Amino acid sequence: SLLALPQPQRLLLLPTSGDAVTLPVVSAVPYVLKPLPASWQPLQIAQALLDDAKAQKLAYLEPSHADVFCALLGAPLPAAEAEAWQAWLLAAKEYLYVALCDEELCIPIAEALLSLFGYLQEGALKSFSTLLSSMRMIF
Repeated sequence: SLLALPQPQRLLLLPTSGDAVTLPVVSAVPYVLKPLPASWQPLQIAQALLDDAKAQKLAYLEPSHADVFCALLGAPLPAAEAEAWQAWLLAAKEYLYVALCDEELCIPIAEALLSLFGYLQEGALKSFSTLLSSMRMIF
């Protein structure tokens, strides 16, 4: 599973630039890997991440979940999915906003959330009471 890979290997598969990654190999023929986010349906992956976190009864996002979530928002999201993303944010808000309290996850999650807020515009406002609660834990 992607989430089970050590972070250096996972991040090799998650670049958001769209550039192929040449993997180190022992043979004379290089192995080029297309970044995974380029072939994903972001909303389906986001829902799978949330389902996985809930199934594992995680109290907070693990770095592996955060890495994948941040990679999902590296490309523009389709306008037609805004309502579904809004529903997803409302379902995932506790995980995402608590991740802002984690030193390791704060910056990448904040950047990803800014992207998501820009996409959702006013649709993100319904989740802000939870965001405020998380900010109170920090400050």
